[in-house]
Amino acid sequence: MVKLDPPLVGSSGSAAEAVRGLMATFVVTDSSACLAPRVARRLPVRVVPIGIVFGHGPDARDDTVDPERVHRALARHQPVKSVPPSVLDYVAAMEAGPPGDHVLVLTPATEFTVMCRTARLAAGLADRRVDVVDTRTAASAQGLVVEAAARCAAAGAPPAEVLEVTHDAVSRARLIAALDTLDTLEEGGLVPSPSLEAARRGGASPMFAFRDGAVEPIGHDEDGDLAAALVDEWDRRGGRTGGDARVFHAGALRVAQDVRARLGAPVGPPARFSPAMTLHTGVGLVGIAWLSAST
Repeated sequence: MVKLDPPLVGSSGSAAEAVRGLMATFVVTDSSACLAPRVARRLPVRVVPIGIVFGHGPDARDDTVDPERVHRALARHQPVKSVPPSVLDYVAAMEAGPPGDHVLVLTPATEFTVMCRTARLAAGLADRRVDVVDTRTAASAQGLVVEAAARCAAAGAPPAEVLEVTHDAVSRARLIAALDTLDTLEEGGLVPSPSLEAARRGGASPMFAFRDGAVEPIGHDEDGDLAAALVDEWDRRGGRTGGDARVFHAGALRVAQDVRARLGAPVGPPARFSPAMTLHTGVGLVGIAWLSAST
């Protein structure tokens, strides 16, 4: 029988755990984590794609669809929606590794998606040990948790150590972002109305922080320099003393490149926001994800 730990709770110590320590671990996550393809190739990670449905046409995949196609559909108010991975999608990913391997599934915050619950159902059907962890965040911050877990697994750490590293990364994951408009976010109904109203009163380019499954309005761009406003907020929240920063965007590459240049640290090229995530936030989003120095 598969042992499934609740989110943020590691495995209990036992003689069986000593045996499990000999297992290899591979990580399963979804395409909203915005992982760079090279990361997924060089680390033990399997990415389950989110579906994209345009009207009544054929389905597309979040990890292969042209983001501009999604942007055009939103601009024209055409019907388009995302479809989360199914139980069978997760089971197939869990069973893809060598028999006996430990599987660690990392999902977005359960307040905003059914993926954690779906992964738990799938874990009960998998013929191996599976741990499901709600990362309490999303997008590139979720990707940073995935990378931390996968690097630990690639180094040959036992499952208990991989879980410990994962929980630590979850506790330190931070994300801030600015939106071009609140319209798409409001239509999605995932953010409480009081938070939207507070952001709307702030003015143009409202900024949010996403942590522990909650969205918090944190101000707006007052001086017409959105990149500077984001970097100032990142700095104020301890970003400069943290590490592993990632810049991401949805159709706002110029601003994202400006943010990257202002961070003053080795940061990779801005990542394209997942098209499925863009359906919930709208085009024009720019953000920074990082792991803080402490919880």
